[in-house]
Amino acid sequence: MQIQFGGNYTSGYFQSQSKGGFIYIEDFNKTTVDNCNFSNAGATSGQGGIMHLSTIRELSITNSSFTASSAAKGGLISLDKVETSVTVNSCEFLQGTSTQ
Repeated sequence: MQIQFGGNYTSGYFQSQSKGGFIYIEDFNKTTVDNCNFSNAGATSGQGGIMHLSTIRELSITNSSFTASSAAKGGLISLDKVETSVTVNSCEFLQGTSTQ
């Protein structure tokens, strides 16, 4: 089964309030994204147009697409403090914009 996400924006007065247009994950041992489509999202004044991940020990992204999203930092994905490993396989990253 393929999961699709579209058309979500976060905003906040302070930059720290606007993280991840769809997903904001902090302090996890293992995070897996598989067979997902993300499009048209944004963190207008923050980080990670589609996804912001902070203090992650292991990250795996496979068979997924990230399209047409924007943020002040990290138009599609923003990573902060990945402690062990990042694995990305069979993914598509298109049209991400960042203002900083």
